Amino acid sequence: MAIGLAAVFASAAAWGQSISRGPFIQNPDALNTTMTILWWTNVAGDSTVEYGTTTALGASTNVAQTVSCEIGNAGTCHSVALIGLSPGTRYFYQLKTNGVVVQAVSSNVYFTTTKLPSDTANMFFTVVGDWGACPNGGLFSCGSSSAEQAVSNNQNVADPPLIVTVGDNTYPNGTLSDWDTDALPFYVNPMKRALFMTALGNHDLNDVGNASWASSAEIKLFALPRNGTEQERYYSFDSGDVHFTVLDSDSCCQTTQTNWLDNDLATTTRKWKFVFFHHTSYSCASGFASFGSNTTVRNAWGPLFEKYGVDIVFDGHDHLYERSRFVDDFLANGNAGSDGLGTYYILTGGGGSSLDGAASLSGGVPTRSGSSCYWLANTCPSGPGGYCSFSKYHHIALNITNNNVLQMQAIDNNNLVFDSFSITKGAAAPTSTPTATQTFTSTPSPSYTPTDTPTATPSDTPVLIATDTPTSTSTNTETATNTPTTTATPTPTATPTSTNTETPSSTPTESPTRTETSTPTASPTATNTATQTPTRTPSVTPTNTSTRTPTRTPTSTYTFTPTRTATSTRTATPTSTVTDTATDTPTVTPTSTATPTKTATGTPTPTLPGLCVDPAPGNPCIPGRGVKSAECNLEMALLPVPPRDHKGVPKNSITCFEGDPSCDSDTDLANQECTLALQLCINNIDPRYATCSALGLSAFEVVRPRPTSLDPIDALNRSVLEGQGGSGPDGFGLTVYRDGVVVNVGPPNSLLNKCSRQLPIVVPLRRLASGVLLPGITALRLRATTVQTKYDTDTLTLRCRPSTCGNGVIEADHETCDDGNRVDGDGCNRGCQIE
Repeated sequence: MAIGLAAVFASAAAWGQSISRGPFIQNPDALNTTMTILWWTNVAGDSTVEYGTTTALGASTNVAQTVSCEIGNAGTCHSVALIGLSPGTRYFYQLKTNGVVVQAVSSNVYFTTTKLPSDTANMFFTVVGDWGACPNGGLFSCGSSSAEQAVSNNQNVADPPLIVTVGDNTYPNGTLSDWDTDALPFYVNPMKRALFMTALGNHDLNDVGNASWASSAEIKLFALPRNGTEQERYYSFDSGDVHFTVLDSDSCCQTTQTNWLDNDLATTTRKWKFVFFHHTSYSCASGFASFGSNTTVRNAWGPLFEKYGVDIVFDGHDHLYERSRFVDDFLANGNAGSDGLGTYYILTGGGGSSLDGAASLSGGVPTRSGSSCYWLANTCPSGPGGYCSFSKYHHIALNITNNNVLQMQAIDNNNLVFDSFSITKGAAAPTSTPTATQTFTSTPSPSYTPTDTPTATPSDTPVLIATDTPTSTSTNTETATNTPTTTATPTPTATPTSTNTETPSSTPTESPTRTETSTPTASPTATNTATQTPTRTPSVTPTNTSTRTPTRTPTSTYTFTPTRTATSTRTATPTSTVTDTATDTPTVTPTSTATPTKTATGTPTPTLPGLCVDPAPGNPCIPGRGVKSAECNLEMALLPVPPRDHKGVPKNSITCFEGDPSCDSDTDLANQECTLALQLCINNIDPRYATCSALGLSAFEVVRPRPTSLDPIDALNRSVLEGQGGSGPDGFGLTVYRDGVVVNVGPPNSLLNKCSRQLPIVVPLRRLASGVLLPGITALRLRATTVQTKYDTDTLTLRCRPSTCGNGVIEADHETCDDGNRVDGDGCNRGCQIE
């Protein structure tokens, strides 16, 4: 009888099991063939992970009940290391304790291993900081739980395989209770799938003190990489051709950690480098609770970031979003000065804690404590005075496509993109593109591309500079001030001597006044001539799901939500000098197939900021055939930018090879057509033409390229373009004409410098009866009328060429992405190579 009761109780205990914390996806060995899953249950037992590349699973790893664990009683915490995994691969999984499923397998429960260095598939990750809000934090409220949940939900929809934090992950004191109440419940869903990498912030150590970081709940909860000198406190890891370095800026900056950082950055061979820590090096935040720049961190680590070409430094501490221009404040020896080497800083402290104020202006200049915030980028039209400083709850999303183009978006808690920019390495270089509004999917869209100029010996670690010099073919500047210097970068005339000492870290709670001070005594007087002008690309991330009727009749349906984002980028010619020799050749970069295509809101697509705001040659817009005043009222921006004339103005024609990802945004590489991304821009104040004036448009017509054309593709393209007029949800308004007859009435539009979303224009190849493919051609003619009855007619010719080695036959094993070159001279017998 006793045995029977024991069995009953054991069974009841087993079936009553549930997850009380987790699961977390971790990688303490920082390898691309391993992953560790952590979870906690309400009943002790052994730990089993069943996993596989499909939901059928197929593999299993079991760990017997543990004797002890850092947090939780023996057997209630579960840690299972999976080894022998394939790099860059998605694995589905389910969890068991005592043989009972506590996390069931589903299509939404998976993790993705990090990638091999040679894997150039898209890299997507998100960044969040100051997020563990405590709306009921005791003495004072420290955040918004609804905003924190919204920021988490937006990342969950975007589905990044990696999330990195910049600290203050839980408020107010970083205790286990704080984690379980104010942080983990809000991130249950994304943490089931994303490798979750945390940085320590001051609030994460309030309970134990900075010196006792190893005893903090954060260090005990997570299994972070152990390759730092002080394991888990700071560390690095790689995925693909990207190197991630996470630091602890509390009690900054001890020699042990700084020496490790120096070696870490010096020895990595990865093309892209990102650094994450908490205390911001550059901040122009306002409000009584803001800290401002921590110059101790800046002066200790800033020279290393610039010396080793870190692409972006992410930090937090002040609760807002700010983006810097290209910062070149230090020489390689650590002294103040400009040497053409620099980095970008992104302050991302808006994950859920109470917000600070955006930068305040004095005489039109962002200023804090009487000193100019010279580092702030000024390519954000909706920011104060156009500067990139926003008091918004948000997260950061980054996508690297083809290992060449990084696209960053700042996305608020309403899932709207309020800033974006990009960096291009390799085949292309910079353009500026802040965005203002638009829902964001998991693929960040084009934006500002800083220049990427390799040093004397071009390598995989190009030096990023944003300088305009007399040898520059692009005036890609923030302030549009070209100087005759070789490295026209901000050069502070005095080493900042301000100090930031964080006193809240020594107390268990953060007082509303935040006693950390930022009192710079020297105000840098940098002359920022290495600057960036926005080309304002849209934040739309179309997902190319074109569907058309097989007969291609004029009533063909075409649903275009491309999963590619067109980034207007300028390719830089590698030179032996640190100058910007960028030539404008924006590229259309496909996004990873792993990135979701859904947006988090169902709101209509708003009109996006204009592209036609740069002077030549940085302006990607095609003005048409003349320079009269009305020519600027309708312009086309084609990505990539077509060849330019001697004045740097894009010509009215472009040729694309079918399947070439730099211009064909169609995911089908052998469908015998090119799909090019086109944007229409209206009411432009184009600085290339002194006579341009925005008169306001009233009517719009797409003229048939040939009066007798019955081609269904012509009808399809016409329909897509007409959708930008009339009363459609994502158009400009305007009255739409067809063959001189009104087909849709809309209001006049006088908004300045506005561009459409990316429009899919299809150019089919011609196929002979013999099966040989010949180039196809499509002409677009657009006519617009202003409210003053001035006319603007533009023509654009698009050509699509077969992507073959010249034999008219696409050989699927090697030619689908070829651009027509035969580099080995064998007539395609051994395959083509992509340039």
